[in-house]
Amino acid sequence: MTPSIAALIAAVRKALLTAKKVCAARIRFLAQKLRQHIDLTLFAAAVLVFGIGIFMWSGKRVTFENSRDVITFTQWWEAELPGGALETLAAEFEALHPGVDIRLDTRPYRELRALLYESAPSGSSGQLGDVVGIESEWAFPLLERGVIEGEPLPLVTSAIFFFYNIDVLKAAGFAKPPKTRDEFLDMIRVTQQKTPGLTGLALSARGDTLSLLREDFYPWFYAGGKNFLNGLKPAFAGAGAYAGTTLSFFKGMIDRGFAAPVDDKIGRFAEGEAVFMSAPSAVLRVLEARMPAGSFGISSIPVPAGYTGKPVFAASVWSAGVRSAGPHREDAAAFAAFLAERSAFLAGQAGAAPGAVDSASPEEALPQDPLYEKARDLCTLAGFAQEYAGLLEGAALEQALSEELDALLAGTQNVPAAAKNIQTRWEGILESKSAGAAAAGADSLQVVPVAADHVPVPVP
Repeated sequence: MTPSIAALIAAVRKALLTAKKVCAARIRFLAQKLRQHIDLTLFAAAVLVFGIGIFMWSGKRVTFENSRDVITFTQWWEAELPGGALETLAAEFEALHPGVDIRLDTRPYRELRALLYESAPSGSSGQLGDVVGIESEWAFPLLERGVIEGEPLPLVTSAIFFFYNIDVLKAAGFAKPPKTRDEFLDMIRVTQQKTPGLTGLALSARGDTLSLLREDFYPWFYAGGKNFLNGLKPAFAGAGAYAGTTLSFFKGMIDRGFAAPVDDKIGRFAEGEAVFMSAPSAVLRVLEARMPAGSFGISSIPVPAGYTGKPVFAASVWSAGVRSAGPHREDAAAFAAFLAERSAFLAGQAGAAPGAVDSASPEEALPQDPLYEKARDLCTLAGFAQEYAGLLEGAALEQALSEELDALLAGTQNVPAAAKNIQTRWEGILESKSAGAAAAGADSLQVVPVAADHVPVPVP
């Protein structure tokens, strides 16, 4: 073998390394949908042609593996996406940036949140990646403490919807979902009389207190267009305090047998053993695969008596932040910007509604089916709530609420005691942080209001 031929073969091998991850990710991603239709021989030929094309396009410049920058992307999202979705995005970015490798670092949601809040103020914790997937409501405290730098880029907004079992309601004589809390309770009463043992509202399992808060309690609270906070004053205790009355309503549903924490609320609903549940839009795909077409629907959460404003949804927003102490911050910022450009793909894979906050690829939006169309329509008319956005101690406030709610549901305290305890603990947390902000001479303690005419998170 002559030296020139050997050099050519070596160069082709190096060029194929650039395409290796793109092709591998594409294969895994497309195989799920096209497994029966892929001609492996032709696909292998296409991979070879693609690799040679990259070599011809790049001339004789070859990026060696040991000279590549490695950008670690720490997030929890991969567990909530179809297999290969994040790998596809990583491989696309690598093809556009031949000198960069993206390494996915997937953590459990709770672990990542705790790690971010416990990270050294300079962002020097070696356990975090160069790019970090966060909830947008974490942005303010992470910026204030120097864990991330620059405004994080919001990518995908996902609302919590009210799911109702059409077949169960029809059998009980109801043609439409409830609009108010009174209608909701009446429907449960009637359906349970007709079908003893039926769960009215399926809640997240008792041991999963964070999901119980975010998917079950918050949606019912925000549906009334109110805040936990009035300025910096918690609104749990005291005559007519809306937060306290919502605690009472929530606990009352459980005590009367109208609602129950269950180990698998999605499965219970899919089997027709529950009339209602609240869950993220991503659950639409799960139910469409398990239930007959037209057997369930979605709506906004039933509202308290007297509320006439537009619907307000509890929501989460996936955002991408750049770690301040990362060794390759320029490449990390480029990858975060790339994720923003491809946010419609990400939203579509996540089944998130309303979906992408901004995107250069609108054709890759949510699935085009009636339920997702309805989800989009509901979001167009709605407001979205993230109470802890702008609060330095949002995590501490949520932890206090979680612990007191857990004690309430366990029966170790009643509603007045729970409301008083939350009020006292929140006041202590907020007063401490307010004093710290004043001493620093900065107005760093902010509250994002949740009024009926306010949308505190971006929507497409």
